[in-house]
Amino acid sequence: MAYRIYFPLAFITGFVGILLWIHPPKNAIFYHRELMVTGFLLSAAFGFLLTAVPRFLTSLEIPKPLFMALFISHLFAITGIFLSPVFYYTMLILTLVLFLLYLWDATKKRQGFIPFFMPYVFWGFSAATLSILLRLAGEFHYVSLTIAESARVVYHHGLFLLLVLGIGQKLGVMLLGTAPNAKTVKYFMSLHWPHIYSFIFIMSYFFQNPQTAYITSTIRAVLVTWILIGGWNIFSKSQNPLAVSLWIRALAITALLSVWTEAFFPVYMAHISHGVLAGIVGLFALMIMSRVLYGHEGLPNDLEKNVWYAHIIWGTLFLGLWTRSTAFLLKSYMIHLQMASILWCFGLMAITLSYFLGFRKAPP
Repeated sequence: MAYRIYFPLAFITGFVGILLWIHPPKNAIFYHRELMVTGFLLSAAFGFLLTAVPRFLTSLEIPKPLFMALFISHLFAITGIFLSPVFYYTMLILTLVLFLLYLWDATKKRQGFIPFFMPYVFWGFSAATLSILLRLAGEFHYVSLTIAESARVVYHHGLFLLLVLGIGQKLGVMLLGTAPNAKTVKYFMSLHWPHIYSFIFIMSYFFQNPQTAYITSTIRAVLVTWILIGGWNIFSKSQNPLAVSLWIRALAITALLSVWTEAFFPVYMAHISHGVLAGIVGLFALMIMSRVLYGHEGLPNDLEKNVWYAHIIWGTLFLGLWTRSTAFLLKSYMIHLQMASILWCFGLMAITLSYFLGFRKAPP
């Protein structure tokens, strides 16, 4: 499957983006943010969605010329992080537009119904495209720095949280091997109005400023909590309590802690947001990438339950996450950033090596 090429790209850029903090270069913050988002998270999202969308929509796969254009423009965007913001934003806009064109074409040519989580995907990528356009406009001083910064947060946070909240509802059933009851289905379909939720979620970022931070952060916290309550009914019935279910529960708890802490302490958003991006989105991306690889090799989704050190690896990633999220509470701030970087890099390397040397050879 050609789309799996995005997964090693995600691991490489994620490793480099974290490793920067061991010896920070000039513009380390910009490099780190964009490598982790455009390199790691967006690569993981593309690898999964290009595999899943044709199945979820019963539609055609992305045409090969469009896929090549998408992948090349994405590579140029990642390279542009180190070259020029204007070049980076331009190539990233092209990448996002190409992906939206594919989503639009796949939806039009579908044979099945549109899954209820797809609006989250469309709203997320549409908002991300608009936000990068605003960031590009900011480089030429066509919009204020305040608007450009709000646009950055929409891309860095809004897009990927929407993907997790939307797709996570579908994957909860698939990964855990549980069937939601009629009450849960009704809850998702009638109460989770995807378009309304997505619109409010995205707008909360655009309207956030020091004066409205408490309100906008609380709105997002309420929406995340509302969606997680419905998903918990599925997760609690998992037949794999020692495998995927454990990490979905851990991600849900991390999500609640992060969004509500941000709501009450928005002044620390830059630090607490790592609980959202690294804890929810980052670990969710790692879990999805591994499940896609297992599925295409005919391996069980709960493979890790037969590998004793799998919990140590995931636990190391969680430790790195909370080391970073709480670093601002301590005087040795930079040392804790570096410790978090080492823990995360170790976890990434351990997952990669374990997949090739251990997980695939685990007994069924």
